[in-house]
Amino acid sequence: MSPEMRWIFASPILREPGVELSAGDDKDQADNQDDYGYTKASAPDLNTGPAKNCRMCGVDVRGHKRYKDERGYLCSNCEIIDRARRIDCAECGKPTAPENLRPWGPVSICHRCYIDHETDPKLRGLKQVSTRKFKIVEQQTTIAIALVLVALALLMFFAWMGWIGG
Repeated sequence: MSPEMRWIFASPILREPGVELSAGDDKDQADNQDDYGYTKASAPDLNTGPAKNCRMCGVDVRGHKRYKDERGYLCSNCEIIDRARRIDCAECGKPTAPENLRPWGPVSICHRCYIDHETDPKLRGLKQVSTRKFKIVEQQTTIAIALVLVALALLMFFAWMGWIGG
């Protein structure tokens, strides 16, 4: 830090009331002072307390940028990798690891949505969709179109033979 910056931080405006910065010559304080005579502040030790290891690579993330999810801590590099492999739940949109997705009809949903579907009787009936009615309607529509085409073909044939409209 430059001497100008030290002067700014030493000004009484920026200091807490009652705190005096000393430029003393005591031998006890000399070890704890910088080149300008100000008392050095000791940085807190960040490596105390319980271990915080990345759950993917095992590196200690205490004192570093880290992320926490339901399974533990992640370092910043592993968090990027983990985020890239997650897939959104089709029901709630929450990013979920692929191994935690469950099939529900044609889509995949997260475990929480799956439990909600299993416990709610209204949603439980939606698991198997019957296509029988759709197939019946499709067959009826196909038959109706075929009959209309046959009728038009007969009308064109009779007109060509001169039996009608002649």
